[in-house]
This record gives sequence, structure tokens and C-alpha cells, in this order.
Amino acid sequence: MAANPTPELSLPEQVASQAEFIVNHLRQTDYQFIEHIDVERGVCDCDCNGFVGFVLDRYAHHHYKMIPKEPNQPRPRAFKYYEFFTSPTLESTGGWQRIHSLPEARRGDILAWRSRK
Repeated sequence: MAANPTPELSLPEQVASQAEFIVNHLRQTDYQFIEHIDVERGVCDCDCNGFVGFVLDRYAHHHYKMIPKEPNQPRPRAFKYYEFFTSPTLESTGGWQRIHSLPEARRGDILAWRSRK
């Protein structure tokens, strides 16, 4: 039931479109660490990085695989996105570009931040 990617859209637009499709067809959702996402049934039980990881893995797999994860984790956690996006070599990985300020952000961009405790 997932929307078909539209080739004339940029990759960020395609990712945003797929995420929007999933959210618009939800029938049930719970915020939880252990993810259970069934797009066909409209179920999305996960946390924020679980959702982002699911969408990226499914629709931008090559880009998703660039984001490091800890060996004992099934997917990158939020702070790993932050570390990756702020690494000095980000743009040399190919396919990712840093957003330097919020007004630069566009539909389909992935944002991550680290809170100060």
C-alpha cells in the first residue's frame, strides 16, 4: 500500500512523500523503542529515530546505510544521526549535505540535535 516513489521528485521530496503517506494512513500508533511498523495495516509503533530509520532504510537505503550505528543496536539512535550530520567529512560521503541553519531546511531534510544537560 505504500506510495510509489515519483522519479521526477528529488530524493528528499520522495522520502518526505513516503513518510507523509505512512502518517496519513495510520490506524494505530504507539511511541515505543521496539519498533513494529506495518505500512499495509496502518500500524506505526516506534520512536522518532525508529520512524526515520524505517523510512530511510526503505526509500533511501544507500543513504541510510551511511549512518553509523552501535554494534549492539538494531538501528542508529538519535545521537548517531547528530554525530554523523556534524562530522567534518559529512559531505565527502556523497549524497548528504549539512544544513547550517534552520531557514535552509527543506521538505524531506533530516534534522538531529543533541540536547545539553
